[in-house]
Amino acid sequence: MFRPPSAPSNPPAAVAQRPPAYLSQRGLRILSPSYEGSVLGSFPRPQASGGPLSRAGISPPSLPQQSSFRVAAGAQPPNPKKEDKLVTEGLITELLPNCMFRVRLDNGEIILGYVSGKMRTKMVRVLVGDKVRIEVSRYDSTRGRIVYRLRSKSSTD
Repeated sequence: MFRPPSAPSNPPAAVAQRPPAYLSQRGLRILSPSYEGSVLGSFPRPQASGGPLSRAGISPPSLPQQSSFRVAAGAQPPNPKKEDKLVTEGLITELLPNCMFRVRLDNGEIILGYVSGKMRTKMVRVLVGDKVRIEVSRYDSTRGRIVYRLRSKSSTD
C-alpha cells in the first residue's frame, strides 16, 4: 500500500498553495488550504503527453458544453412514426405449423398470417373460420400479422 511522505509541520507559503507532486501525478488535489489532516479529492487527470494521438499530430475531440442536440430545420423529428401498414380483414382458411395461418382477405387474395405478440401473451385462440384483422406490410404483401380476432355472432367464447 502506498503511503505518502509526511508533510512538514511548517510548510513554506508557496508550497501550501499548490498540491505536492505525488498528489497531482495521481490525479488528486487538496481540498483544504493547509494540508495537515486535509481531505483529498479527485479531479480528471490531464491527457498524458506523448500518447498515440499526440505522436500522430491529432488532438482528441472536444466535447460540447451542453449535452442537448438540436434538430436542424426541415429534419425529421427524433421519433418518426412507424411504417404505415395496410390493415384489412380476412378469414382463416388453414392452420399451419408454428402458429402460422393461411388467410383469405376480403379482396380474394390469400396470404400467410402469423399471430402478433400481444395476442400470444394474452393467449387469444385463433381457429379455422375465424374472421381476423390483419396488418400487411407494404414491402412484403404475401405475409401479414394478425392483430385482432373479430367476434362472430354465433361464438360464445
